[in-house]
Parts: sequence; structure tokens; C-alpha cells
Amino acid sequence: MPRYMRDRRGSLLLEVFSSLMIYSILVTLLVSVLQLVARNEKEEYTYLVMGSLQLQELLAMCEITEIEVESLTILCNKEEYVLEEHNERLVKRPSYQIMMSDVSDLRFSLVEETIWMEGIYHEEAFRLPIAKREWWR
Repeated sequence: MPRYMRDRRGSLLLEVFSSLMIYSILVTLLVSVLQLVARNEKEEYTYLVMGSLQLQELLAMCEITEIEVESLTILCNKEEYVLEEHNERLVKRPSYQIMMSDVSDLRFSLVEETIWMEGIYHEEAFRLPIAKREWWR
């Protein structure tokens, strides 16, 4: 048997390098999974913001006629609509157009020059500005 096969001094170094390689692969996989989870949480918040932007666009095109705690009355193209919560959704009646879903305990309030929408989205409280004073009469 040749001498290089009997000499095992380099095998320990090889084992260390292979274990470090496996460790680095596992750490890389763990970091990528954590980034994926963080991105999914961010998308839920983005959905809430997108819904409020859609609502802001609607209110900018319409005239706000009445602000109540549980509803908001608007006038669009000479037709009156009411924004209110129904079955954990923000709906525009009488057509029952769903503006936002998975929201509950919705309240509208007027603070100084801004209309705020408050409620619960996926068991977390939120408060978003949806209209400015100059948008209604």
C-alpha cells in the first residue's frame, strides 16, 4: 500500500471543509426562508394601503355629503352611495361593490381637516387618512 494512502493527516482538514460547506448551505437556506416570511407580512400591509388608496381615489372623484361613525355618504354622478362595513368588508351600497375585505370594526371620524378610517385588519388595529376637507362640501 502506498504511503499517501496510509497517511491520514489531510482527512481531518477535508472533513472540516465539508462540514463548513454544509453549514453555509443551511444558513443560506434559513436566511432565504426568513426573507420569504417577512415579504409575506409586508404584502398584507400593502393590501391594506392599496385598498385605502383606491378609496381615496373614489372619494376624490365624488362629493362627500355626510360623515357618520359607521358610514360615509358620498355623491357620485348624481347618485348617492353609502360606504359601510358588512360581513367584514367595506362595501359601497346600493350596488354592494366590495372596496376592502378582511376588515372589521370600521369607524369613520373627522379630525381637524382629515377624514380617518379606523378598524381592525387581520386582528391588528389600523388608522388611515382617506380624505381631506377640501374634497367635500
